[in-house]
Amino acid sequence: MHNNTISLVRIVCFILLIPLFGNLFIDGWNWGVGDFVFAFLMLFCTGSLIQFARRRVTNSVARAAVVAVIVLIFLVIWIELATDGISRALLATKNWNTYSSQKYNFEFKYPVEATLSDQSEGYVSVSFMGEKQKASGRTQTELFDGYAFNVARTAGSGYRDLDDFYTKKVQQLKDICSEIGDPKETTISGKRAITQSMSCFNDYEVSYALNNNMYFEMSLLYVGDEEDIPRYKDRVQQIFSTFRFTQ
Repeated sequence: MHNNTISLVRIVCFILLIPLFGNLFIDGWNWGVGDFVFAFLMLFCTGSLIQFARRRVTNSVARAAVVAVIVLIFLVIWIELATDGISRALLATKNWNTYSSQKYNFEFKYPVEATLSDQSEGYVSVSFMGEKQKASGRTQTELFDGYAFNVARTAGSGYRDLDDFYTKKVQQLKDICSEIGDPKETTISGKRAITQSMSCFNDYEVSYALNNNMYFEMSLLYVGDEEDIPRYKDRVQQIFSTFRFTQ
């Protein structure tokens, strides 16, 4: 009995390596601690029920039927929760505006309450200013309550590849950033990308990608009081999740 439990725990932990590697290497795969705990409990309980059925049901046909029902129930619950999460994510952005650049072949969605600023040929920004900054009257100063999603584009000449572009960008930031996180390999619309967190006056995340000989730098900024940061961070990450290259 004890050995069976240990074996089951090992199997469940091995299965959970799949979402762990997804977090590390697949863009948009962002399991939190709660997701791993829930998945562990679901898999462990399902495995325990299967072990119980195999011990107590002596008839081989009946045993196979019981195991099949247990697995079916697990799949129904899992798929229902997964599709519900996807549906909520789609509904969250359903009525958002869409920015599309036919010249540079990319697009993304942004909330109706956010402000779009296409400042130049090489830069586009979406920002939202929170009520606290508006109430302060400092609406023309640097953002200190809200979020911003910025996309900067750079022509491919002058860089050997994405790694060279990333290295030179980081070199430029070293003098002004107090902390630069380790780079993480990911993908954006099937294109290789490099993502990392930085602390340069404010904390933000940056992703670099190469598409059609054009380098893209996408930054996610979220600033404010401690209780507001999670909401702003979630919002700007939702915007980033809708970003895609159109060709």
